Amino acid sequence: MSNLSELLPAGSSVKSSDFVAQGTLSSGLAVALRSDGKVEAITQTNNVETLGNSAQAGTQSTQYFVSEFDATSNRFLIAYRDASNSNYGTIRSATISGSTLTFGNAYVFLSSNLQSYVALAYHPNSGKTFLGYQDLSDGNKGKGRMVTVSNTGVISYGTIYQFATYIYGSRYDACYDATSGNVLVAYADGGADAHGIVANISGNTILYGSAVAAATENTQWVKCIATTGGQVAISYDFGGTLKMVLGNVNGTAITWASTITTSMSINTDGWDYVYDPTAQKITLVGSNAAASYYPSYRIGTISGSGTGASISWSGPTVIQSSGLFYVRVAYMPGSNTYAISYRLANNTYQVYGATLSGTTLSFPLAAKVMTTVGNIFDPTLAVDTTQTKVGIFLASGSNGNRLYGASFSPAYVSTNVTSFVGITDQAISSAATGKVVCKGGAITNGNLSLAINSVYYVQDNGTISTSSTSTKAGTALSSTTLLLTG
Repeated sequence: MSNLSELLPAGSSVKSSDFVAQGTLSSGLAVALRSDGKVEAITQTNNVETLGNSAQAGTQSTQYFVSEFDATSNRFLIAYRDASNSNYGTIRSATISGSTLTFGNAYVFLSSNLQSYVALAYHPNSGKTFLGYQDLSDGNKGKGRMVTVSNTGVISYGTIYQFATYIYGSRYDACYDATSGNVLVAYADGGADAHGIVANISGNTILYGSAVAAATENTQWVKCIATTGGQVAISYDFGGTLKMVLGNVNGTAITWASTITTSMSINTDGWDYVYDPTAQKITLVGSNAAASYYPSYRIGTISGSGTGASISWSGPTVIQSSGLFYVRVAYMPGSNTYAISYRLANNTYQVYGATLSGTTLSFPLAAKVMTTVGNIFDPTLAVDTTQTKVGIFLASGSNGNRLYGASFSPAYVSTNVTSFVGITDQAISSAATGKVVCKGGAITNGNLSLAINSVYYVQDNGTISTSSTSTKAGTALSSTTLLLTG
């Protein structure tokens, strides 16, 4: 080969496209494609940790909080018992703008005594949220209905469908399984056995499969999560010992594994857990009885499948030698970070931002404390998936058991590198049109300083180097020419 053109794929010299620039772009700059079709510089942003001011929702005495984020309306839903209104089951919505949380109006879903927590699970296929609850006025039957919330916070409820003839205990749960497109409802029946039942949802219509026992022992405080590939997990408190069992959902049928894992000795309602789809791990937090009930964590790794699936646990590792109650965790996939919160011995509530590497959680900054509320109870966390923020909702015993909420966002680094589309072939003024060399083309630019035949990658801050990342740029053909292979 006598010249550079012979090294290039056929037509590569013209593999460039015209784009409108968002901001001024220099020549030889790695750029990302925006949702509006423009290109912008690839940049890295350090987002600071923030905890917004606490907002109060009315003056009612409240308890039994459960929350979920409704992505259709971009609103949180908070379900609770309204002791100031005959203990009726009630739901409010809330929104976050910046770091400010604002509550919507209250809407009753059960005009009788709500004696326990409810179950909420957003169902993206219908754009609605499943609500499961125990109807004390009707023999403690388990019932479900769909919740619709408008963009302005108006809440309406669908037809009621019964899923259990009797629910035992005061904590049960629901979670969305993306593989089947269905919702798993987890609860303890009249014999106190942990059960799962799958709900198939179409609009406001709910069709249940058959309930299947996950554990035949005296269970309470039942919770569930969905992992991946149709795999789910139910956890429960067995006399102060937290246990967990895996299962597989197939349509509306569910099969439980034969191995029940003992994960931590805890106090009642002093634990929580989430699935981290990035790390493919279960992150469990709880008040660890083996360590003076201090908040601790364990990371669970799933192995096997079907009836042979099991979980191996790290730790436990103490987070702080002081917190005691109401340990909660939320995972934010947009930033790959966690929010972990719990009540201190002085009855204040604090929240940490955390990241997971392997089986180790790191807490880069000191905890943020919700200083305007005291003697808190019944906290619940939900993730606003559109903003990488967490809504914290709880009752303040120091303020008449009123509902309070606050916005929390952990510190994290964000980048648009995953939208890498090419390298500018010229300097482009903001709002002007210019050429960008895309995948399959070769960019020759004096601003490049390359090692021939080396593979180059786009870094989170937009620079190009041989340090391996998940965003490959291409291979150097000369000191100033890069073949973009992606």
